[in-house]
Amino acid sequence: MAKLERAASALVVDSDTLAAQRAVGALESAGFTVLLAHNGQASRVAARQRAVQLIVCDLYVDDESGMELVRQLRELPAFEDVPAMFLSLAQKTSIIRRSHGGFDAGGKSERFAGGPHGAYHLRKPIDEPVLAQLAVAEVTRAWLAFDYRPTTREDVATSAWRATRPASPREAVFATR
Repeated sequence: MAKLERAASALVVDSDTLAAQRAVGALESAGFTVLLAHNGQASRVAARQRAVQLIVCDLYVDDESGMELVRQLRELPAFEDVPAMFLSLAQKTSIIRRSHGGFDAGGKSERFAGGPHGAYHLRKPIDEPVLAQLAVAEVTRAWLAFDYRPTTREDVATSAWRATRPASPREAVFATR
């Protein structure tokens, strides 16, 4: 199972206690410190107390849209670029789907719940090792994009910088199978 190389925290928001505990267990086994909220209000309180590097949210939290909740959390300064993953009971043929970022459902170019780079949607019941692997890949990709952003033409030309580019999440997940 994938492990984080440095400390990171995640916010799990799910009103289903069993699903929330499975997500918490998967993330903790990957090295995350996890904050758990069972509704939108509790997640907003937790977000104001501590910044996180990942949000894992049910698509429907009580009477609230999980996507709208994540969009609201992203309005907080420390949450602007935090990657999000969504859990759903939708019975799709694939258990993992990645949406693409950049536009909301109305076609507006504003930042939406998936963020500028999209979001993962995982079907419940979750496959815990897959959630852990994707979570580590998402957070690692964010760190690499921030830590290894080239500043000069020479930085881009060096093989050291190119070697630090993150693998795609698909490669990260399926390389272990």
